[in-house]
Amino acid sequence: MKKIVIVDDIEALVKGYANAIVEAKLPYQVVGKFISVTEAYKFIKKNEIDLLITDVLFPNSDISDLVSFLKQVKKRQPDCKILCVTSIADASDKSRVLLSGADNVIKKDLDANFIQAIKDIFNGKKAYQQTEDRQKAKLPSLNERELEIIDKLHLKNYEIADRIHLSVKGTEDRIARLLERFEMNRTELYAWWQLNKHWYLRE
Repeated sequence: MKKIVIVDDIEALVKGYANAIVEAKLPYQVVGKFISVTEAYKFIKKNEIDLLITDVLFPNSDISDLVSFLKQVKKRQPDCKILCVTSIADASDKSRVLLSGADNVIKKDLDANFIQAIKDIFNGKKAYQQTEDRQKAKLPSLNERELEIIDKLHLKNYEIADRIHLSVKGTEDRIARLLERFEMNRTELYAWWQLNKHWYLRE
C-alpha cells in the first residue's frame, strides 16, 4: 500500500484530493492531510511516505519557500515521490520546482489527470516522460553552436566566448537571439535546457 501525504492551504481541496484517491480504488492510502508545509514536514520527519502531493504557493510565501520545503523532504526521504499541483502557469516556477526534486507539476484540478499523474509517478515516470511524444514533437531545432551556448548559459559571456572560440560580441548576439526566440530570460532558458537536454544528447 503506497502511503500519501497531501498538503494545500485550502482544506476543501485537501479533502477533495483524498476522496479522489479513495474513489480510484487503487492501492494508495492517504496517511496525512495538512494545510501548511510546516505541519506536513513535522509528520514527514517521523513517518516514511511514498508520495507527497503539495500545492505550489501558500499564503505569505513564495516559490523559494516551496523549493526549500521540497529539498528538505528529498534530503529526509530521498525515495519519496513528489507531485505538485498549481493554478499558476509560470514556466520558470515549474522549472524550479522540477529541478528541486518534484516528479511532476500539474494543473490544480480534480479530474482524471490527477489520478493518472499519481499512477505515472508510481510507475517511475518523470514529467518529461509522461508527455514524451508530445514533448518531442514540440522541441525546437537547435544547431550545434546554439546547443553549445545554451549548455553554458550559467557562465559569463566572455567565458562562453572563450570556450566556443567566438568573439564576445558574436556570443552576446547569439544569446540575445536565443532569448528572443524562446521568449525567456537567461535563467529560465538554462532551466529549460536542464529539463530537456536529454532529448538533444540522445540524438
